[in-house]
Amino acid sequence: MPLRGSDTPSSRALAADASHSRIAIAADALLVGLADGRPHDVEALLAGTVASDVPPDAPLAELARRGLTVIRNDDGTIRLARPLDLLAADALLGRIPEAAARRIEQLELFVSLDSTNRRLLESEPPRPGAARICIAEYQHAGRGRRGRRWIVPPAAGVCLSAAWSFVEPPEALSALPLASGVAARRAIHDACGLDVTLKWPNDLVLDGGKLGGILVETVPRHAGGVLAVVGVGINVALPRDAAASSDWPGGAADLAGALGGVPPSRTELAAALIARLVEVLGGYAETGLVPYLGELRAADALEGRRIVVTDAYRETIGVAAGIDADGALLVADERGRCRRILAGDVTVRPA
Repeated sequence: MPLRGSDTPSSRALAADASHSRIAIAADALLVGLADGRPHDVEALLAGTVASDVPPDAPLAELARRGLTVIRNDDGTIRLARPLDLLAADALLGRIPEAAARRIEQLELFVSLDSTNRRLLESEPPRPGAARICIAEYQHAGRGRRGRRWIVPPAAGVCLSAAWSFVEPPEALSALPLASGVAARRAIHDACGLDVTLKWPNDLVLDGGKLGGILVETVPRHAGGVLAVVGVGINVALPRDAAASSDWPGGAADLAGALGGVPPSRTELAAALIARLVEVLGGYAETGLVPYLGELRAADALEGRRIVVTDAYRETIGVAAGIDADGALLVADERGRCRRILAGDVTVRPA
């Protein structure tokens, strides 16, 4: 259910995503109607939608599957256990700095979607020099690296993707996830003053817990060009059960927890993230990783730690020894010899 159409710079109306089932469309309508936390009549919320005849129990079950708690009141009305801070397209656009806003060809905001990356990969690519942005309040098939699932309850984080067309593949294209990590780190500092660390190659770390992640996917284009889609997910205020279910060794972290329980403005965070990603993508063909290396190394969450790196062919054990100029992870063995790791999963070993 997008909040902005592909043919206009802004839109104030909700429209159903054609790929959604009628139950999902009904659940989206209920989610928007219940976001204020006040009691509502479920049939009134569904009236006038294309799913008005869907039995209410089905979309209510879908909301529960998304991680929301719906309370049934004695008078037959329903409400959410907690209000939702939903993003608004016009408010978001108003917070993006003008220099970045001028380079945004399209911004789509969905209540729910399978994957923001997938949406952009399957859509018309932006013209060179411009970005297309896709945001979802909830992704039911959100992905991390190597196909891992990335699921965050509605409005509990910021999940967005940016698409950029490179006329020619940048020499440092493989290091774009690292530069994107720096962009996300800067956006978090812009929005709430926190300094997070970066775990090579694609994780945002806060107080030892996983705060977010980055997924960059590329598709060759005609005449040698390439489409790059950068997806970023950041935890803003996770429900306790969602945080506890993380498979990250240090658990999940969120920004609200680091700010005394008060979440930052999701609008400010999303706007800052869009601006920082557009900044990186707009100059990356010329600069590559160079402008981001210093900050990347200063924020390295792995340096000096004993680690295991696993790829499709082998397992490397050693001590993380920094990141080289090409974005490769350096791993030193017991003799001090360094191996360059270009891709792989990293696990930190107990001290």
